[in-house]
Formats: sequence, C-alpha cells, structure tokens
Amino acid sequence: MSQVNIERIKSEARKRLENLQKFLEKPITRENLYFHYIPLGGCISYSLLAVNVMNPGFSYRLHTLLGLNGDLSTSYAVLSTLGLSLHLYNRQTFAGKHLQVRGGISIYHTGLFVLGSILGWAMATRFLPNFSVLKTGLALASSISMLKQTHNTLEYLDGRMGNTLGRK
Repeated sequence: MSQVNIERIKSEARKRLENLQKFLEKPITRENLYFHYIPLGGCISYSLLAVNVMNPGFSYRLHTLLGLNGDLSTSYAVLSTLGLSLHLYNRQTFAGKHLQVRGGISIYHTGLFVLGSILGWAMATRFLPNFSVLKTGLALASSISMLKQTHNTLEYLDGRMGNTLGRK
C-alpha cells in the first residue's frame, strides 16, 4: 500500500468517527438514556423489524450467523414500541396529561403504529418479486420514511399547540 492510500483511509476513518460522534452527541445521563438513546434504539429496532417482516429468510440467516435466535420479530416489536413510546411520552403533544395517562397513550399509539406497520409490510411483501436485495431495500426505505413522516407530523402538531383549528 502506498502512503497516499494509507492517508486516505485514515482520513476516511476520522470522518466516520466524527459522524458517529455527532450522531451520539449527548452525554449518557438518565434523561438522555430514556429520551434519546432508548428512542434511538427503538428506531433501529423498527427498521430491523421491517427487514425481518419483509425478508425473513435473510434475517434468519443473519441472526443465526451472529449466534442469535433465528426469529427476533417479537423482540424487535417490543423494543420498537418501547423506544417510540418514550419518544412520544417526552413530547409536548400530551404534556397536559397525568404521567400515567401520557404513558398509556404513548404505549397505545406506538403499539398501533408498530402493529399497523407490520401488517403493511406483510401485505406489501406478498406482491413483491422474490428478490432479497429489493425487499431489504424497500423495508429499510419504508421504515425510515414512515419514521420521518411520523416525526414531521408530531413536530407539526407540537407547533400547533394552543392554536385553534383553522387558524395559523
């Protein structure tokens, strides 16, 4: 290897490390753990759940290769619901409610979101050709876009707090 290639690899590694540091920007405190890192893990579990539902053969092979149980659908669904519930619980959307009510509403709505997503992915995969890369790509793209759309909707609703319907 030439010196130029080694420097290029080092530079690329530094850039990736900086990107990872920006991604994990918050110090580990109790509040950041509950309302940043666990919701982040919920988003990752949600995307892995999408791949698991739309491409179960690939997921099974990957999980067994890593020494895990072949089917982690239930674990992904529970972790997704937990992480996304904590994110919803911490938002302004239900800020006026008692803590137990906020918790119940958050778990209920994120549970419906996750189960509805599973149903949508299961229906979609029946109509897709049996091409592993396509199914995996669509699973990741659909999960990320649904999370992004949901986040944008919550941002909009939180921004409208206190505004009467029909007024800007």
